[in-house]
Amino acid sequence: MRSSRIDRSFGTKPQAIFLLLLLASLNLSGCGGGASSSTQPACVSTSEGCLTTTQYRSRVQSLKTTHKNDAGFTNNWGLDKINAAEAWAKLELKHGAGTEPGDGVTLGVIDSGIDANHPAFVDNLVIEVFLQGATNEDGSEFSHGTAVASVMAASPSQSFITGRTKGARGVAWGADIAMFAIRLDSGGGDFEPVALSILKNWDDPARLPAIINEVAGWSNGDRTLDFVNASLEFRSIADMYSKTELTSNLGNIINALKQSGSSSKTVFVWAAGNSNGDPCDETDFPASHRNLCDNGQVDAISPGVLAGLPARFPELRANLIAVVSVNRNGDISGFSNRCGIAWESCIAAPGEDIRAAYFGPHPDTGRNGARGSNNVFGTSVAAPMVTGGLAVMQHFFRNQLSNTDLVRRLYATANKSEKYANREIYGQGLMDLDAAVSPLGFTSVASGDRVND
Repeated sequence: MRSSRIDRSFGTKPQAIFLLLLLASLNLSGCGGGASSSTQPACVSTSEGCLTTTQYRSRVQSLKTTHKNDAGFTNNWGLDKINAAEAWAKLELKHGAGTEPGDGVTLGVIDSGIDANHPAFVDNLVIEVFLQGATNEDGSEFSHGTAVASVMAASPSQSFITGRTKGARGVAWGADIAMFAIRLDSGGGDFEPVALSILKNWDDPARLPAIINEVAGWSNGDRTLDFVNASLEFRSIADMYSKTELTSNLGNIINALKQSGSSSKTVFVWAAGNSNGDPCDETDFPASHRNLCDNGQVDAISPGVLAGLPARFPELRANLIAVVSVNRNGDISGFSNRCGIAWESCIAAPGEDIRAAYFGPHPDTGRNGARGSNNVFGTSVAAPMVTGGLAVMQHFFRNQLSNTDLVRRLYATANKSEKYANREIYGQGLMDLDAAVSPLGFTSVASGDRVND
């Protein structure tokens, strides 16, 4: 039996919670049988039968409208921005009525922990693993991990006030969650670039490399992890560290992320960082990069050092994604690091004013263990949007595409029009989940009995 729940919503509060912890295409075929292909129109094979293009589009529109009218959808504007309802509709048409996006996928999260009894996860299986001295959260502090996991995969029930009435669905609300709880610092104060000695300390094989290896190699029965969300970063900008420095001071972490010898590498989706505009003192920066502290504010032109590793190590581009944040207008968030030198492995997603599950002290009374929902900010919010999106893609293309193929497709289908063509800011563009589960390019269907004459 689940524990009792407190029906509260904290979304009307003016305070902002910033999240970042430091540290197969559709099958086109001829309908019917026995007649010449020249007399048969092209159609789309679905769980409802072979539909003409017009019929298919009509059904997608109908299912999309149903999803958009659900409070769990409307409470999260970011779902609309990434065209999640369209993707959910196409998923349902492919796999059948009642399909829950992400069903059969277990998503990993490296974070502070999770309130598994929160009504946001009433329909999700939640597995929690405690690493390196982490303990179960008791609600005495804001649960960063609970909020992040809910953006990725929350499936709130209709029966709770804190459910879909006030809360929001995650991008892959049918997925299960494997939370790897670790102890982290929430940061604060002026931006001071992390020293190489600190990086070296975290590179100890028993510290962050051990966590990465544990997560990448995790299994539970037949469950393994293809996608893992990571919202931890050092105060850093990738440009400030050379390949030689990183090899010497982060070599074990880099090797762990490479997953050498693995036939199916786990993809890590990394929050790019919330450093842009932070107060800084240019004397804390090396002389070669003092321009990154501009008039006392950080100019975060690239992701943090961990999210930006593929810029120095191209072999990581296939399985390490940096995610930057956009606001309701689709513009880069003022606080967000930009894609910069890591643009080839960087993508944008909504990360401002996003509805998420809340577990922690009550905002009014201070009483510990309050459950509800609140609006949160940060690239830690944008990253689980992408992690959840990859789960939806994997669900749609069941065993047809490898993890690497899915990452390529994520980039290829992202919105690169107008402002999103600016690689230095948005990298590969704004994630478009509808396009990601739609055919790429043009599909030609032979109308006679000969091809190419």
